[in-house]
Amino acid sequence: MTRAQIIKKEFVSFLKKHKALKQYKINVYNYMKGINRGRWEYYIFPISQFSHNGSKTMLIDGAFRWASTPQGHTFWEELSHKWRTYINNIQL
Repeated sequence: MTRAQIIKKEFVSFLKKHKALKQYKINVYNYMKGINRGRWEYYIFPISQFSHNGSKTMLIDGAFRWASTPQGHTFWEELSHKWRTYINNIQL
């Protein structure tokens, strides 16, 4: 399994565990509508995205404008913090 595949698997599992996968997909889709024809996979999981150390955190931090989602800025900020802690603990 490649590093990108491992990160993708861990990220999807993390979102499922926090019951946020569906909301995440919807928010990315809405944000990216018209770009990449709304295919959320193109935005979240390009292989090149995982070539830089900081890119793992950007999966939440840079995915969409948190304040413009139904869940709000605080929800995504807290989830982002949990994701950063998680990836640091498992040393991805």
